[in-house]
Amino acid sequence: MSSSLHSDASSKGVAAAHGVFDPEPTKTLAEGEPHTPAWLPLLGLALFGLAALYALFGGDEDATAAQDGGAAVATDAGAPAPARPALPTGPGQP
Repeated sequence: MSSSLHSDASSKGVAAAHGVFDPEPTKTLAEGEPHTPAWLPLLGLALFGLAALYALFGGDEDATAAQDGGAAVATDAGAPAPARPALPTGPGQP
C-alpha cells in the first residue's frame, strides 16, 4: 500500500537525506528554530518540587482518617449494638 502512495524516487531521496547518522549532538539550532525560554526549565523544576512535597507531606490524610476511625470503631466494639426500630405491621403495609 505504501508503494502505491510513494514513488521509488521520492523514497530514495528521503533515504539519502537520512542515511548518514551523526552521533555528535548539535551545537547550533536550525534556522528559524526558537530558543527555549529560561523560565521554562525553572517552571518544570518548581512543579516537580511541589509534586514531591505534596507526595511526602500531603498525600496521607485519608490514611490518617482511616486509622483514627478504626480506633473509634475498636473502642465501640465492646458496647452492645443499638436496637433496631420495629417495622410497622398493619393492614396497609406490604
